[in-house]
Amino acid sequence: MSATAAPDPTAAHSRFVQRVRRRYEKELDCLPAGTPVKSTMSACVEALRTRGLTVPAALRVMRQLVMERLVVLDCEQGAPLSDITRAVTELAELALDQACTLAFADLDELYGAP
Repeated sequence: MSATAAPDPTAAHSRFVQRVRRRYEKELDCLPAGTPVKSTMSACVEALRTRGLTVPAALRVMRQLVMERLVVLDCEQGAPLSDITRAVTELAELALDQACTLAFADLDELYGAP
């Protein structure tokens, strides 16, 4: 093996990926295969909610699953940068939409609808 050998491109060497796969082993199947988009991320949140997670917890888990998937797509499959940035943008939009909806519902419950 030469000193200039290319590093092994598998995502499994990432400590982040190892931790997510270990911590969320049972939840990994909630995110459908392929590049994460808003609809698949939303479906993932709903699947996590049916497993008993609160909205904030489901969003946190979904974020970890999406980021793990993006590492795999980038490192192992050479996904285009546009796919990665689109997924991160849609992840942020979905999380903000869900958090805002939850905050409005909490405020309506506390103070009544305007």
